[in-house]
Amino acid sequence: MALVITITDTVATASMGDGWADPTAVVATFALRLEDAYFSAVTRLYPEALVQATVNYQEETLEPSLDVTVDNPGSEEEVDCGAMERTVRAAIRDLKGQLGEEYLTCDETEEEKKEMEWGDE
Repeated sequence: MALVITITDTVATASMGDGWADPTAVVATFALRLEDAYFSAVTRLYPEALVQATVNYQEETLEPSLDVTVDNPGSEEEVDCGAMERTVRAAIRDLKGQLGEEYLTCDETEEEKKEMEWGDE
């Protein structure tokens, strides 16, 4: 059986900041983007693995919610699952921070750009 890497994370509507017309829709879309990004990043790191990524969303998150497990069921090949989990966790944290910054500031950047253009007229 193949190496299995399971990633489960939760993002919070509360982390979206103020000013969103529909924060639930924003966090749901962000969660889907994270799922795709996690899957792609970990598949690139470990192409031989079966990768499962799930990102949930809720109103508030009080504790870190990222969970990564690596399992190598039925294989005689020795794999350091703990080291792989740490590698995946570090990659996911970096990716989540980068995507969060890009996703949550993209509208602000567009608005600032428009304001500067209108100010020049």
